[in-house]
Amino acid sequence: MNKTAVYLRVRDKPRNDGNSSLYLLISVNGMLQKIHLSIYLPEKLVDKAANNLKPRKKADKECIDNNLIIATEIGKLNEIFVIHRLSSNVLSIDQCIKGKL
Repeated sequence: MNKTAVYLRVRDKPRNDGNSSLYLLISVNGMLQKIHLSIYLPEKLVDKAANNLKPRKKADKECIDNNLIIATEIGKLNEIFVIHRLSSNVLSIDQCIKGKL
């Protein structure tokens, strides 16, 4: 059985402007892989527990758009996880990354 998970994470070292790179951390059977999202924000705006971003202000369109990007990428990965789970195939981290691209 495959043991899989996806987490939204922040790069440890922020850039000079104070923003940090966001990435998805994929775990498949104990193997880890990062997928960079090309989204740069202050770490305080990242809700790691909910795998999404906090708005800077009410009706923050940038936050809504970025959360949509994150949810789409997580959805693609979850679809790969489900397909492999239903087919009873053992999923590798490489298969997961190739299937997402």
